[in-house]
Amino acid sequence: GESSNSNSNSGAVEVISKDPNGIIDTAIIITSSWIPSHPSTLMVEMVVNSIDLMITSLHPSTPIFITIDQFRLDGDIEQIQNRSHSLDQHVLNLYNIYLINPRVHILPFMAHSHVGGSVAKAMDIIERHFPSTRYLYYL
Repeated sequence: GESSNSNSNSGAVEVISKDPNGIIDTAIIITSSWIPSHPSTLMVEMVVNSIDLMITSLHPSTPIFITIDQFRLDGDIEQIQNRSHSLDQHVLNLYNIYLINPRVHILPFMAHSHVGGSVAKAMDIIERHFPSTRYLYYL
């Protein structure tokens, strides 16, 4: 059946994130990597804050995994040190924002594994620790 909601977002996707037995079966992966605006967390925060607006009917405990890919070790030593420092500060900033939120899991990786590697690593963690997950959103 259809439902009307005066607060609905016309671009939102409605999902049912619990199976009929009440088990949460949906997870979300957000990939990120080093960008020049780090250590700012603004872009990641905007994505996280938009989840409940754009994917309606999510269970409030639907897990969100934020992957942080390592950068390529190219350039001179000073550039590498600067990127490393800003990425490290970015990770700390994310932990400071989301550590008290049991829904959000920060997954920093030590090797540059690209988007595919980051998603695969997150899926491995989801499979081990959230075995009831049947649906996955990649943002």
